[in-house]
Amino acid sequence: MIAYASAGDFARLNPHLHGIFLEGGSDRQGRFVHVPSLDVDTLSQYFRSTMIAFFLKRTLINERPGRNMLDWTHSGFSVDLSVKIPATSSKAREYIARAPVSLKKMLVEEHAGSVLSRSEYNSYFRTNSRLFPATEFLAELLARFAKLCGTAIMAEI
Repeated sequence: MIAYASAGDFARLNPHLHGIFLEGGSDRQGRFVHVPSLDVDTLSQYFRSTMIAFFLKRTLINERPGRNMLDWTHSGFSVDLSVKIPATSSKAREYIARAPVSLKKMLVEEHAGSVLSRSEYNSYFRTNSRLFPATEFLAELLARFAKLCGTAIMAEI
């Protein structure tokens, strides 16, 4: 199961995919067969080349930058296998279908017309909170959703 997500700390656009993959399957006798751990580097290289080929085929990028991106250390196309969800957990659905904004991380100050967004320390913003005028926060979210709604290519992945 794969789902597109646009959530990022502090209403920042951070397009990415969440996926849930099995660590095995059933054999012909119905017994579960565990697949050994996957190599993250190999998966990342495969994902990167597949995504770049996807963008090239649709002429969303030119061939020269596409070839260059294959060699980049931080191409933006990577795989993270750090989150493990046990088969008996009800968290799988929550993980794959996260809300774009966590209400637990927000404090709306109606009288001040502002929104305080909190998170773990974010090295990009160099903080763990950011205060927005309410209208700016809404504008950031609406811009993200407008971009999401206007991006038909994600439906083809």
